[in-house]
Amino acid sequence: MKPTKYAGYSVDEQGNLLGPRKVRKWQPHPSGYLQAMIRVEGRSVNVLAHRIIAEAFVPNPHELPFVNHRDGDKQNNAVGNLEWCDSSANTAHAVATGLIRLGSESKKYRSNHNWRRTERRRAAIKEKFHE
Repeated sequence: MKPTKYAGYSVDEQGNLLGPRKVRKWQPHPSGYLQAMIRVEGRSVNVLAHRIIAEAFVPNPHELPFVNHRDGDKQNNAVGNLEWCDSSANTAHAVATGLIRLGSESKKYRSNHNWRRTERRRAAIKEKFHE
């Protein structure tokens, strides 16, 4: 067990979070990550499993801000599956593993009411130049 930055809480390599009186249970967050509610200075605080485990066990010599799941599985919080990265590396990894889509495949693009017209225009231009 290693202490966390939250007084009275410690975590082990398997991801068990021990509080002042009991082992805390991880619950799924709507985003897909695992979370636990803990008490800090009389207030409830939501902590994410991957961050608290990485802070305790994964070295971060370059003080990178993001924790990446190497296999893309948000619930696989094994120490060997976590790594620190910057924003661009995190985004590139998410695109490479299919966790997010860019361009015409993205939900944001498709939510634009003009996307069909844009796709038709793109197809017409493509057809014109391939004649």
